[in-house]
Amino acid sequence: MSRPPNAHREAWWGRPLACAGRPARLPQTVFNRNMTNENSEIELFLKDWSGEFSRAIEMFTGEKAVVKCEPLAGTSADGANDLSSHLWWKQAMERAGEFAFWIGAPESAWAELGGAVDGSNSEPQKSYLEIVGQANQAVLEALNRRSSKPFSASPGLVDALPSMGTVITATLSVTFREKSLSLIAAISPEADKVLGGGSALPVRVGEQSYAPMLQRLMDLELPLSITLGRAVLPVREVLKMTSGSMIELDRNVGEYVDLVVHGTVVARGEVVSVKGNYGVRIKEIISRQDRIALHNGA
Repeated sequence: MSRPPNAHREAWWGRPLACAGRPARLPQTVFNRNMTNENSEIELFLKDWSGEFSRAIEMFTGEKAVVKCEPLAGTSADGANDLSSHLWWKQAMERAGEFAFWIGAPESAWAELGGAVDGSNSEPQKSYLEIVGQANQAVLEALNRRSSKPFSASPGLVDALPSMGTVITATLSVTFREKSLSLIAAISPEADKVLGGGSALPVRVGEQSYAPMLQRLMDLELPLSITLGRAVLPVREVLKMTSGSMIELDRNVGEYVDLVVHGTVVARGEVVSVKGNYGVRIKEIISRQDRIALHNGA
């Protein structure tokens, strides 16, 4: 994926953001605690996103990463020049208002993370952006699970350096494979109002604070199966089967496989190799409406 030319090279300043809180069930994420109440919704959003980013890294690479969210330091123009060479990914979200969210990474960071994905040595940038996209999708779902008014997101895109004078910023320090990697998070200040515009539901997934009844179910184990494809054969063909017989499935080579829980498709993904074992990289999460449609159509 080629990057567009960096059209903006503004002076290096911004509104520093410190992330507070420490999620009870996201031990791979560490947060700074000197954040005021002025940007509490943005603080929670970045806390959620950082946790999902650490999960996404582990899901794609099979290795854990520690993510630390800290205030952004530096006010010189030289810093802006450094940031203009970052790979910036922009994601817009809306719900009775819109806000934008950027993640910037130097080549050393995205190459390390993307290159750790199995079989992606030739396309580390693409793999890194898939990790970021997974974190964006997961935090969007977390927002919708705890809000009565759903959010929507437009497709993300590689963007130029955002204007640092108009966004709230934070650094994301990632410890991965005993290396320290530094990324930049930037979010438009409108996010605090948009994120706080809906009434909260009892489930706060980012902080793992569930309603009491749901909390009792969290340790239950569900059987998960992968469906590669299906075929319908007459009895006579089944009886003719011998070692070496070929069965044609209803799915083309390269199509996603289904992840099935109790007979219901919950996600789709591609088959990968994880440390010598088969695995599935999630590419699509099936919405509740789609799950109902698939279940009724089965």
